[in-house]
Amino acid sequence: MGPLYPLLSAASCLLLLFIHSSCTPTAERSTGTVHVDYADSTGYHLVRNGQPFVVKGGAGANHLPLLKELGGNTVRVYDPAKLEATLEQAETLGLAVVADIPLPAYYRGEDYVGLSQPGLTDSVLAVVDRFRDHPALLFWMLGNEVFTEGYDRAYMKRYNALARAVREHDPNHPISTGVIPHQLLKLKISLTGPDVDFLSLNIFGNLSNFDQLKKYLTPIWRGPYLISEWSFNGPWEAENTLWGAPIESPSPTKATHLAERYRRDLADPESDRMLGDLVFYWGQKYERTPTWFSLLSPEGAVSEMAFALGNIWQGRQLPFPGPRVEYLLLNEMGARDNIFLTPGAEATATVRYLTEPVGNLTVRWEIRAEDWLGRGEVGAGPEALPGLFKSTSLTEATFQAPLAPGPYRILYQVMDTAGYFATANIPFYVLSPAHAK
Repeated sequence: MGPLYPLLSAASCLLLLFIHSSCTPTAERSTGTVHVDYADSTGYHLVRNGQPFVVKGGAGANHLPLLKELGGNTVRVYDPAKLEATLEQAETLGLAVVADIPLPAYYRGEDYVGLSQPGLTDSVLAVVDRFRDHPALLFWMLGNEVFTEGYDRAYMKRYNALARAVREHDPNHPISTGVIPHQLLKLKISLTGPDVDFLSLNIFGNLSNFDQLKKYLTPIWRGPYLISEWSFNGPWEAENTLWGAPIESPSPTKATHLAERYRRDLADPESDRMLGDLVFYWGQKYERTPTWFSLLSPEGAVSEMAFALGNIWQGRQLPFPGPRVEYLLLNEMGARDNIFLTPGAEATATVRYLTEPVGNLTVRWEIRAEDWLGRGEVGAGPEALPGLFKSTSLTEATFQAPLAPGPYRILYQVMDTAGYFATANIPFYVLSPAHAK
């Protein structure tokens, strides 16, 4: 559909006529400052300032000098309010910037206004006009996961009109949109699709099944794509306790999974359509827990996951120099033991290390209510509860269980003076007195 949507054979067009309108001839390719190009020998690739450009970086625009130091070349900004400052800093560091333009997602409902809301086009184009000439800009992400609930012809018509308007105002930068691949496959595909230069795939744990996924994705989209969000498995993909709390692995385990996933699925993708990848999340972000996707601490300390990415980006194999937590136990039980406590009961958490902790280390113990409602994704999650700990040390903490029944989580962080840190947490459930009996 977009200017680079590839041509299919006539036979394929007949076969896919009722799947997607990708069979129509493509528009002329953009040759702007940044554009997607195609060569028979190498396939699709981004061109930036006349040179091939492979995206390798982070989704999230925090601590940019650290990303540059570790070998990344691109950041993704989700919030247009932060775009100007990020572009300015990125230019000084030689980094490229993916600029998200948030749009209302499609859903079915009588009160749905969506892309027809007054002033939406003007506000989108105001952002485009303001930043289209910035040298650090890489491409526009026009909406993120807006097709998760599907779409109808009216929504897609308005989306494509908006995409054309963005392209008219800025012909020098490509347009993409963030999609979840397995949900894209479930759509009732209409005879039109998003008028974008390439798709951006938010894939997470499905990365390990991407080869299989591509077989089903190809009839819907045969053009280039970017892996725009990947990581270790998300909370929705994790093993759960009996009460539905996802079990988070300690940071060394996540680092191992991250590196293995990259080497297996991204390092040599055997694809002439992939434009690069962005790992999620570059910074600290509260999604179900404060640490699930957080590659950095709020202060910019480096986790073992971020260090592993530095190894990947720079082609090195250095051991992580910071503390390495193997697991956290509560009353000598692990998360899979489904730990129940009674209100006010005394409990002890212990930490086991993979390597003997050395040096001057700072530890932080916290207890928080489980983030059932996902408040952390739209702001700050549940706050740490005060006054529960009786004693804490490097490897042990004794606390009093909260009095209010419900799901909780004890969290542990250890940081050294060089700016490296490790984390672990374990969920538990406080029973009501009646249930405890």
